[in-house]
Amino acid sequence: MQTSSPQLEIPSASGVGCNKAERTTKLTIPQTIAQKERRRALVVPREHGAWGMLLVPLLTGAAVGLAGGRVGPVLLLTTVVLALFWLRTPVESWLGTGAVRAQTLEERQLVRNVIVPPATIAAVSLSALFWQGKNRALI
Repeated sequence: MQTSSPQLEIPSASGVGCNKAERTTKLTIPQTIAQKERRRALVVPREHGAWGMLLVPLLTGAAVGLAGGRVGPVLLLTTVVLALFWLRTPVESWLGTGAVRAQTLEERQLVRNVIVPPATIAAVSLSALFWQGKNRALI
């Protein structure tokens, strides 16, 4: 994930050694640790106990599925579950229903940009999992 530092434009003194295109000076302001932590809190799931509640049954089921020789559906289902779990925090931030809400335009854009890849992965994996009526027993 690429983040850019905010820029501050400062008007130059009028006409003093600059042409019309150079009337402002751009200063790059480094992000503080608090800003970086806030951005992380907007998009990264923070409930450490939930990871265990998600992964233990998922891995147990995956072991049973793999023992039965069903590698494809196990991988697709695991991908869907992890992508949807990863989506929870940024979607809550974007909708304003979570503990940490996206407040500025830049934060909303960050959250939206983080939502698109896992949502796409989940949709494609889910489509592949149930393509042509396969794996209906999972429903």
